[in-house]
Amino acid sequence: PFRSTATPTTKSSMSLDPERNRAAGLQGQVENLSKENSADFWAELSAKLPSGKSEEDKKQRKQLFNAFDANGNGCLSLAEVDKGIGTVIKNEALFSAKRPIMRAFQAAKGLSQSKKPLDDDTINRKEFQELLGYLRQYFELYVMFAVVDKSDDNKVSLEEFKEALPRLKEWGVEVTDAEATFKEMDVDGGGAAMFDEFADWAYKNKLDLEVDDDNEAPKHREGNLASNNLGEKKGALPASQPSTASSNGGGGGGGGG
Repeated sequence: PFRSTATPTTKSSMSLDPERNRAAGLQGQVENLSKENSADFWAELSAKLPSGKSEEDKKQRKQLFNAFDANGNGCLSLAEVDKGIGTVIKNEALFSAKRPIMRAFQAAKGLSQSKKPLDDDTINRKEFQELLGYLRQYFELYVMFAVVDKSDDNKVSLEEFKEALPRLKEWGVEVTDAEATFKEMDVDGGGAAMFDEFADWAYKNKLDLEVDDDNEAPKHREGNLASNNLGEKKGALPASQPSTASSNGGGGGGGGG
């Protein structure tokens, strides 16, 4: 079922096509993807990212990995994962979202304890299940980030954050002190929240697109996102953390999906 048209890549294992950006596949789509009429999209995406434990998911995952593995060496570079999303999974919106692809790759690589030193920057078959779950979760967080990022400059300003407070409430958190909460999110103090910072904050506060609740990645419903420190390979953020004093968590699902 999964036939790749990819050819072996000569790109660096840690690089993505510099000519591609979010605007190519997500411009004008993110708002729709956050609404109730997008349920079919999330169902289709989840079906294309089989991260569950069922025999059918295992079978599909094996076929998918083989289709991604263009050179047949049993491990996937970031470039192979990136290309596989475009040529095998063929989901234009996910393929256009470079940042969640990179974050998912970084979160999944190194989780296996049986890797060879040569495989430090690659995904093996055991980690591939985690990768698919992470792709699903990080893309959901990215859709929320892009909805808040009205200026489409890949960062969220304080003004954009304040404007998005009603949407944040819909996604499960009621912010009572926007400036204090934004300062908490803007970890590096740069005056704007980048995707990594937003995703970390959204995870801790359990933001969730209600429209996709029936189509979440099975293994990742309780939350399993890696921390922002990409050098750490100890796994994921804890399954739940208390909301901050400046925001009150609502009824959103764990870990944004």
